[in-house]
Amino acid sequence: LPVAHAVGGMKDSITDIPPDGSSGTGFLYSEDSPAGFLSALDRGLALKAKRDLWTAAQQRAMVRDFSWRIPAQAYVDIYSRAIAAQK
Repeated sequence: LPVAHAVGGMKDSITDIPPDGSSGTGFLYSEDSPAGFLSALDRGLALKAKRDLWTAAQQRAMVRDFSWRIPAQAYVDIYSRAIAAQK
């Protein structure tokens, strides 16, 4: 599971895993410092000790769809509405 600074594409593609491990796909840290990074690593190691939660998080991360299929459809929808509005 990724550990990343919560900026740009990392913030857009990774959802932070809360302490209970119930959701999320990685470990984000906002404070751009060694302490911020270490905090995210510590959260990751704590979850790793809970094997079932760790496995569930891995599975959530692996099924994420990063293809262009959904964004492309959104663009088609926007253009279709723009064309319809011109008529």
